[in-house]
Amino acid sequence: MAESRNTTSQPRNCQDLIQQGTTHEGHYVVYSDDTTPSRASIIYCSEDDGFIPLPRDTNKDLPRNCLDHQHNGMTANGIMVIYPYAEHPDTPVLVLCDQETDGGGWTVMQHRYDGSENFYRPWVEYSEGFGNPANEHYLGNDLISALTAQDVNELWVDLEDFDGVTAYAHYQAFHVDVSSRYYRLSVFNYNGTAGDALEYH
Repeated sequence: MAESRNTTSQPRNCQDLIQQGTTHEGHYVVYSDDTTPSRASIIYCSEDDGFIPLPRDTNKDLPRNCLDHQHNGMTANGIMVIYPYAEHPDTPVLVLCDQETDGGGWTVMQHRYDGSENFYRPWVEYSEGFGNPANEHYLGNDLISALTAQDVNELWVDLEDFDGVTAYAHYQAFHVDVSSRYYRLSVFNYNGTAGDALEYH
């Protein structure tokens, strides 16, 4: 999966966000203009930057995943901020949201399409995650474990070879355990065209 993006509309700082009509303080996605491709990061824009302060109890309404963003009206694909950690509910994380595939609401855990990111990495880096959601990346087992600790989750895998042949795998139940249990993977109820490669788990 590869997406194009109009770089002229990408905010670089809080002032750019104000010019685009953003009004309330909070964590936002900004893009660097000194790297190619552009990298996304999180910035906090506060009352000191000219933003309207939020009520004290807004943490309970923060989006935990891309499905929450979809329920809040964010129906386009893009980089978004989520708050997935139950024990640290105000800690922001940057993710790529797919709001088109099979009805949308998907938090992209791995995006690999052009070889720009090295995926041959040690265990600790797969635990912590690497890359950038604006480009090739892996979210990290710690974060995926936190995401799948919430409610019932599904897994969707899209594959495409160098000839453009596509296939998919869909699991209606998906969970990654905590690090002390070595991120044990559980998947159930497969359907799709790619074959059930995770059946032995």
